[in-house]
Parts: sequence; C-alpha cells; structure tokens
Amino acid sequence: MHSGLAGGGKVNWGSIGAVQAVQSKKLTTNILSLDFFDRFGDAGITRGEGHIQGCVEEPYRDTIIHHRIQECMLVEDSEDYSIFDDAERGEFIFHIFKRLVLGGGLNQWDDKTEPYLTATKLLYKDLVHVAKDPKTKKIGVDSLVYEITDTTPGGMGGRLWGEDRTNNFCYLSIDSKKHTVSVWYHAALAQW
Repeated sequence: MHSGLAGGGKVNWGSIGAVQAVQSKKLTTNILSLDFFDRFGDAGITRGEGHIQGCVEEPYRDTIIHHRIQECMLVEDSEDYSIFDDAERGEFIFHIFKRLVLGGGLNQWDDKTEPYLTATKLLYKDLVHVAKDPKTKKIGVDSLVYEITDTTPGGMGGRLWGEDRTNNFCYLSIDSKKHTVSVWYHAALAQW
C-alpha cells in the first residue's frame, strides 16, 4: 500500500511501511437508488430543484460546515442528523455522498444536490459490481465493501494518514467474481 502527502503541498508517494493490523468496518450495499437521498427535500434541507439550504459557516472538529447537508452528515447534535439512522449511515452509497459533500480544504461547494448525486452514482457504479441473483432474479451488489478506519504500525511508518482528520478515508471494494479490489483513498492536509 502506498501513501504519503508531504508538507508544503508536495505529493511524495512511497510505502507506508510495515502494518501490524488493519482496523476496518464492513459497509452495506443494500441501497441501489438515489431516491435514498430524497429525504433531504422532505426534511426541508433542500428546496425546489435540490437547492441546498445554507447555514452560518462554523468550524466543526477539523472542518467548516457550509450548508445543512454537511451538517446532516457530521454534526450529531444537529436536528438534521437523525434523518438517517445508524444502519443507513453504514451504507456505502451514503459514505460516497458524504465524502463528496464534505469536500476538502480547497473545495468549492455547490448550491444544488444534482452534481453530488451524479458523482455519487458514477462512483458507486465504478466501485461496486451489480448483478442479478440467478435464484431470486433480483438485482443487487455482490461486492464486499470495507471502510479502513486505521492501521496499527508494525515498525517505522505503518499509518495510512499522518494525523486523524475528518476528510481522511480509505475504502476497499472486493469483487470476488472478477478477482479485483478497488481502492478509494484520500489523505487530507491541514485545512486551516
């Protein structure tokens, strides 16, 4: 595995070093439709043609909240947080959407949900394998998806990220039929 963003904005790719253990969480892939996100409109977080309701910009942990969808994704004390339960927050499609909506330090946020939903759909299609079950004839995802939450160093190095940040992520999608693993990874630099 490779990573390594160096200070000063330079990218230095190299081995992360020895890893003794990997901490991961298996994500579910039951949701196959973007209708899953219609509840933003039902909750008043978006209006009309998916226009995202703004909010007063405020720091939260190591990021800045710019609009109500970001608040819904991160801030557990927010009234909007509860529109998705814990099981729904464990859906891979939720994680993709969340990562796109949170962006990064130099991100320019969109005022509408459409670009986020389009990108979510494209990434989901790229990262998981959808197939029809021969027995039930139902369409479903047959990839296994894991969120890598941390690594335990086995010597020098061995960490995926230099420090823990909200925008750090690593997902593995395993397609056993094609014998492939897709990795989606990002290591955030300090934002402020």
